[in-house]
Amino acid sequence: MQAKQYIPCATAALFSTTALFGASPQGNIDYLNSQISRVETETVENTWGGRNPTTRPDDCDSRGVRLYASGDFLYWHADQEGLDYAVTSSNPVVVDGSSLDGGRLKQPNFNWKPGFRLGLGYNIPYDQWDLYFSWTRLETEASGHVGAPTGGGLASVWLPLDTATTGPITSARSYWHLSYDVIDLELGRSFFFTKALCGRPFLGLRGVWMNQRFDNRYSFSLLSPAATADLRQSFHAPALRGGLNLNWRFTNSFSFVANASASLAYGKFNIKQDDDLPPSATPLPSVNARDKFHSVKANVEAALGLQWETYFSKNRYHFALAAAYEYIDWFNQNQLTNYQYSALGGNTFVKHLKGDLSLQGLTLSARFDF
Repeated sequence: MQAKQYIPCATAALFSTTALFGASPQGNIDYLNSQISRVETETVENTWGGRNPTTRPDDCDSRGVRLYASGDFLYWHADQEGLDYAVTSSNPVVVDGSSLDGGRLKQPNFNWKPGFRLGLGYNIPYDQWDLYFSWTRLETEASGHVGAPTGGGLASVWLPLDTATTGPITSARSYWHLSYDVIDLELGRSFFFTKALCGRPFLGLRGVWMNQRFDNRYSFSLLSPAATADLRQSFHAPALRGGLNLNWRFTNSFSFVANASASLAYGKFNIKQDDDLPPSATPLPSVNARDKFHSVKANVEAALGLQWETYFSKNRYHFALAAAYEYIDWFNQNQLTNYQYSALGGNTFVKHLKGDLSLQGLTLSARFDF
């Protein structure tokens, strides 16, 4: 009885094996080759080794998932160090502003502003690399106003004033504006490090255009019109950039994302400062300075967030949504020069400022591969 039970099973296995190898031998060879290619690869030096699988599906249509477009909505907060515009004191300010008991520096109030990032990429068929181009744009501003405290005084930070000539400062106003444009061209490759962790190391080129405007206005109790100090700073530079985008998938669709990158930019600074003092304040020195120089500046970026993605239409198309908190820091971006006048010696003191420019905030992203 037992032998009779095994005969049908053995016969079915024999016929299926015969049909498998007899009907389409070339198809079986192609299938075996595809399975081998998933676990090992041949290098350009004709050596063989293990393979890091790509994040693209194996069964996607060759005509699909080549081009992709992305769009990001940015809601960022920018902060430039070294933009103090006035000093308040609990005591009246004396002739050269040296008596600043209980003094407190005043900075503009930096605001949150919207921006955008647009991108276009191409999935290269060779070795699963991709090429990505993006443009980041943000315009933001800050402003501040302070009056002389009761029983105290107010000192200027940006004007070489002699209060014996101009009288006490009654109020000070400040306005700062930043125009931030960055374009990036990246060459990267996405692949799995482990079963759930994948990454995209990349190298690229960057172009930077940053323009800052910083205007200050000081009013006096005895003199008019008000004195002003208008400063301009621009930094235009090419840069080399590299980084890593990590993606830890805890389901087929949801994942945590963590991105980090750094760049070195060699560019040109253009600095201008124009002071306008009341006529009765003469013969105080008025500053009308210009400076142009080249410098290397470093930049770091990081982001942490959550992503949802899906493939559809036989894996020909891919769509993803992400929300992340992004942080950017440009080291020593403030290159303005501060001039202070001392009535005691009749000298003007020059101080070169240093300060980082930081941008941070929410980034909402959408991507479509087609």
